[in-house]
Amino acid sequence: MGYYEETRQGEYNVDGLGSNTGKKRNNKKKNSSNHYNKVKVSPPKKEKRPEKRPYKRTKAGSKYFVRNLFIFMFVIILVVFLLFTIVLIMNNYSNVDSSNEEETTSEKKEDTSKYVLSDNDAISVGEDLYNKAMNAYWMTALELELDKDVAGDVFLKEFELKSYPGLKFYKLINSKGVIDIFTENAYQVLSNYFVNYYIVKDGDNYYYQVYDVNDNDRYIGHELTIKKKDNNSISYNVVSKYCNKKLENDLCLGESYTKESKFDIVKKNNVWLINHFEEPKKDA
Repeated sequence: MGYYEETRQGEYNVDGLGSNTGKKRNNKKKNSSNHYNKVKVSPPKKEKRPEKRPYKRTKAGSKYFVRNLFIFMFVIILVVFLLFTIVLIMNNYSNVDSSNEEETTSEKKEDTSKYVLSDNDAISVGEDLYNKAMNAYWMTALELELDKDVAGDVFLKEFELKSYPGLKFYKLINSKGVIDIFTENAYQVLSNYFVNYYIVKDGDNYYYQVYDVNDNDRYIGHELTIKKKDNNSISYNVVSKYCNKKLENDLCLGESYTKESKFDIVKKNNVWLINHFEEPKKDA
């Protein structure tokens, strides 16, 4: 295709065509309202987006980072220090408590040992109470009210009590060594031994039931040995000795044999009392 341009007065000049072939073309353009100029229009430039750049730490950011790191490390160290302090304090308390417990235990042992009788004293106390128990069971060495007949002979005075018709009693001058040497349970056993009537109270006085006791004339004696003791109780093993024949002047002219029983005492209100007694002369 050829190139054409618009001239004034509607004339066209076409390269290689028409009647104006060979004529020199006037290419000079005049500035006229009837002329059109070729304008080269450039496409709009694309707006460039800012490129994404990696984060670049500034001096201010580095400063805050170091400060925060320092605070974090300080808090960690403080927490560890507090935990260590708490553990140390708890260990000290436990050591102090254990030492206090040991001291208290040792003090208790020392205090307890002060009140535990020695073997000799324990045997002495046991012998005294054992003999008193036998006297209570066999009505010997008791302080009973006496009376005299016309001839001047001394005898035990008998009493009749309205509360116990048909029974006769001796009056106890001193109940010490009888009532006051037994615990409640041991005294009940003693009362049962005398058909539930042993020592009764009438008014302000105590009375001892008149009872025929058949003495065992083969009983020789006994020996106490300690089984167990502490500050409030002592247990004994009793070995009672008997003769296979009747004693003559308190001597055994035949063969002897032994029988074992137990005897217990307890301390109440700082007084030793008989808690268990087995009568040695019965069924021996």
